[in-house]
Amino acid sequence: MEKIHKFYSDEKYTTEDCIFENDYEKLIATETELTETEIQNLKFEFNWNVEKMNLRFNEVLDSPSIQEVNKRLNKEGSKIILEKLNETLFVSLYIDNYLDKLIPIKHVDKQKMILYGFPTEPYEISCPIIE
Repeated sequence: MEKIHKFYSDEKYTTEDCIFENDYEKLIATETELTETEIQNLKFEFNWNVEKMNLRFNEVLDSPSIQEVNKRLNKEGSKIILEKLNETLFVSLYIDNYLDKLIPIKHVDKQKMILYGFPTEPYEISCPIIE
């Protein structure tokens, strides 16, 4: 339990009780016979609740018009990178060189990639390969 303090002026403020929650996921070693380079060359279909996209590594995800605006603003844009911590591989989404999302990979082969650790159901998804 924590408290949220909202200040409207020096004399006027409110306090309310709230619960701050943290979700934790136990990491497991990624099951694969592929090398990291082979995985990075594959493309997958990502579909979790309302979020749908083609998942491809090391490519800018933004549309050409957004890329042009980013170039003028000296920004990098959005990119998905394959990263590794100990024996676990991750799909890492970077926005302007800042880590936005980190999703652990349970299994990857030449047919699909299984991601886990999502905050709501389904907690685990299968991402089929795109030829």
